[in-house]
Amino acid sequence: MNTGTLCAYVPDGILVNAFEFHQNCALVVDPSGRIIDVCGVDELDPAIAQQSYAGQLFTAAPILAHAHLESFDAPRDKFSRDSFAQWVESLLEWRQSTERLSPEESAAESRRQLAENGCGLVATHVSEPGAEGDVSPDLPEVFAFSELFVPQGELPDLPDFPYRGVALHAPYSVSDELARQVFEKYATDNIVSIHLGEHDEERQFLENGTGELAELFLRRGLNIKDIYYASPIDWLDAVGGLTPSTLAVHCGNLRADELLRLENAGVSIVFCPGTHKYFDRPQPAFAKVGSLLPALGCDSLASNKRLDPLYELRCAKEIIPEISSQMWWQALTIRGAEVLRRPDLGSLAQGKWGRVLSFETSEFGSASSAEQVCDILCSKEGLSRKLITLNSTGD
Repeated sequence: MNTGTLCAYVPDGILVNAFEFHQNCALVVDPSGRIIDVCGVDELDPAIAQQSYAGQLFTAAPILAHAHLESFDAPRDKFSRDSFAQWVESLLEWRQSTERLSPEESAAESRRQLAENGCGLVATHVSEPGAEGDVSPDLPEVFAFSELFVPQGELPDLPDFPYRGVALHAPYSVSDELARQVFEKYATDNIVSIHLGEHDEERQFLENGTGELAELFLRRGLNIKDIYYASPIDWLDAVGGLTPSTLAVHCGNLRADELLRLENAGVSIVFCPGTHKYFDRPQPAFAKVGSLLPALGCDSLASNKRLDPLYELRCAKEIIPEISSQMWWQALTIRGAEVLRRPDLGSLAQGKWGRVLSFETSEFGSASSAEQVCDILCSKEGLSRKLITLNSTGD
């Protein structure tokens, strides 16, 4: 179908969102690629061109709200991970290798794997020049944050802002003054992403400057805190980051009361289930805060077995089965769009871009409801899938 014509796409099923599933329906897409209607096939205007996708089931393309694209060839299975500090040392040692892929090459391979596995949008922390890859129109779309690792000192010049967002690496790896400057300068109208509440070593570092992570910093001649904090949330509050502009990544080490503080302040959370599983961490407390639904991320191949939104979905359901399959699908789609402030994505409802993940209907058996479809998405491995941009020259 050529761009510029109104078109109705007719698959076997359309999962508009986690709670709305239609059969014998069509997605009507305008010349710009926006969905203008979801309606029964028998309701279509005969003048609208139809394109059959028999044997296919459509969902919205998944969104991963956190990643690092620069570690595609990292030997993760050889990294020490008895402690987070040991893993960091292994990662830093590998990064000094002259045989590793360049950040640009790694990002290109990471993006290719994400596209093959059906990711429509990925948000990435860029810690090395070129690690965002080629920001081109091809999917997945890349939302790039310039990541700051500045244990001492003030805010450096960020000439790319607001072309890309700003990320703080973590509470232990940026000075308090720098964190205050970032939140004061960028948090009013933009997103600030930060790794937060990931492990006990972070908590020990902030509480009293002890633990393996603090020892690693001292060995490398890096500053630890002049002021101690009772928790990562107290640190975030003290530097001005307890706001709706903050995107807190991981958070698996936070207690329910700490998560509730984030939720009440409007801070968004991104959970990376594959990385949580890689480190064999205890179950997060997300399900204990009824109103909380994290978005999902994939971190990097330095701490994950694959870059695949459906793998993250399955891991999330495995780690926290108390949250329903339907809510986890919301986390991978609508919630991801919300935390990245992309109201044009996340579902196949009217007004959204026609960015679709297409599956083979046969792999869903007799599923005829949104609940059944989401249960399969959250449990079945090896689902074949393909990214499609509706009403484009490539669909």
